[in-house]
Amino acid sequence: LLALRLLSAMEQAFAVRLPVGALFLKPTLSAMAEALGDTRLAEDAANLVPLQREGQAFPLFLLPGAIGSVLYLQPLALALGQERPVFALPSPGLDGRPPLRRVPQLAAHHLRALRRQQPQGPYHLAGHSSGGRVAYEMAWQLEQQGETVASLVILDTSAPDPEQDRPIPKERELLADLVAMFEELAGVVFGLSRQDILEEPHDQIAEGRVMEAFQTHGVLFSKGAPVSELRALVEVYRAASLGHDTYRAEGRIQAPIHLFQARERGGADGFVDLRPAWGWQDRSASGVMVAEVPGTHVSMMAAPQVEILAMRLRKILSVNSMSSAGSLVTCDLRSG
Repeated sequence: LLALRLLSAMEQAFAVRLPVGALFLKPTLSAMAEALGDTRLAEDAANLVPLQREGQAFPLFLLPGAIGSVLYLQPLALALGQERPVFALPSPGLDGRPPLRRVPQLAAHHLRALRRQQPQGPYHLAGHSSGGRVAYEMAWQLEQQGETVASLVILDTSAPDPEQDRPIPKERELLADLVAMFEELAGVVFGLSRQDILEEPHDQIAEGRVMEAFQTHGVLFSKGAPVSELRALVEVYRAASLGHDTYRAEGRIQAPIHLFQARERGGADGFVDLRPAWGWQDRSASGVMVAEVPGTHVSMMAAPQVEILAMRLRKILSVNSMSSAGSLVTCDLRSG
C-alpha cells in the first residue's frame, strides 16, 4: 500500500505513471529516477513483475484477483522461499488504459509475457480469487498449444457456473466492494459504510467520498492524487467482475487442479458455492484436490495465515515438478 502511494506521488510530481512492477525491477532511488524516462521498462513492468528472483526450479506464475495489482501477492512469494522464482502478472488497465474484459483475451495477454520469460514448459500457475479463472484459461490455452502444465493452483474461487446469472454491478456497488477489500488489507476502518456509498445518488460524489476516505487514512492514493486513479482501479475491477461472470470455460485440462479454500467465509467476501469442489472437478482429467487454509478470502494471502498456504503450496510444486516428466500425480494436501 505504501508502494502504491509512492507511485501515486511520483505521478503527480513528474507526470509519469509507472506500474508497480517498476519497484521490483528498479528498487533503489537512483534506479527509479532512471526509470522515469524509460518507456520500455514501464511496458515490461506492466506485464510481468519479479516478486522473487532466486531459485533454480521452474518458476511459479501468480495471477491477482479483481483489483488487478500484484503487490498483495508479495507475502506469498516471500513465504515460498528461494527454491524457485515467482513472477506475478498484473491486470492491464491500472495505468488508465482500457482493461481487457474477456477472460480468454486476458489469458492470451498474460501468456505472451509468460512465454517471453519461460519459452517452454512445464509451467506452474496459481491464481487468487478471479485470477484463478484466468489461470485456468491460461492452462487450457497452453495445453492446446502442446505445452505441459505441471500445476494449476486455484486460491479461493469457484469454477464458472453456466447456471449463474448475476446482475450487472452498479458503480457504487463496485466502490463499496473496493472499500471493504482495502479496509481488510490495510487493517483500518474508513468510517464510510457500504450503506453510505450505496445510498449516494450521484456517482461522482460517491467517487469523491471514497477517494477522500482512502487519502485520509493513507491507503493506496497519495494526498492530492486525482480521482482518475480511483476510476482506473474501478474499471479494472469492473472488467474482472463482468468478464469472469460471463466466462464459460472450455473442455477439461490434463493438469491436476489444487483448490485452496479460505476457512473463514466472511470479511470482504462472503461467497459460498454449494457445488462439490466448487465446480472444478469437471475441469481436470487428473482430478482435483481440495484443502482449507486459515483466514478469509483476503487474509489468507497475508501474514501469518500465508505461511500455512506457502507450506502446502511448496509441497504441491515439489511433487508436481518431479512428476511432470512423466504422468502427473497429486499429493494429499490435508496431511501437511
